Amino acid sequence: MLLPGLDGWDFLAAAKADPSIADIPVVIVSMLDERGKGYSLGAADYLVKPVAGEDLLAALRRLAFGPDRRKKVLAIDDDPIVLEFVDTILSPDGYEVLKASGGKEGLLLAEQELPSLIILDLLMPGVDGFTVVERLRSNDSTSAIPIIILTSKSMTADDKQRLEGRITYLAEKVEFDVNALVNLVRSLCPTPVA
Repeated sequence: MLLPGLDGWDFLAAAKADPSIADIPVVIVSMLDERGKGYSLGAADYLVKPVAGEDLLAALRRLAFGPDRRKKVLAIDDDPIVLEFVDTILSPDGYEVLKASGGKEGLLLAEQELPSLIILDLLMPGVDGFTVVERLRSNDSTSAIPIIILTSKSMTADDKQRLEGRITYLAEKVEFDVNALVNLVRSLCPTPVA
């Protein structure tokens, strides 16, 4: 990100604004640990130096897919209606939506399937969304997966601080905009052009 002349942030913003290259995934490899900023500007993945070779390869594998392989999005929510809704809005766009009805199940699926993106509720019995975020970020195989929080929880300053730099986007179910969510998923996890 610390390049002379045009820095990495400006390059990323320009690349995502250019329709001819906007769909090309960008992996940031930097000594700066500003994942939230990187993801919000459209980075597909963010690795902090020093980066082990296997971590870079894992990031590239998550982004590489052929026309016969759909991108996996993991939805973790204890409300089955929300899980079906996420499936209904993303499946027609070419995403394979994996569904977990709780935090424990979601963590297992994330480790087994290594989805390209996770949509997560915070308020769940047992293993809540905060714990899921902490465990995902502390596991090398899932630490770089972008996380979108979709919750009905009223966020306190402490809640926001707990999530800062660990998630990609925070949306409240009350203010939920279907088109905005689909566009966000598309920008973080583009599907193959048919």
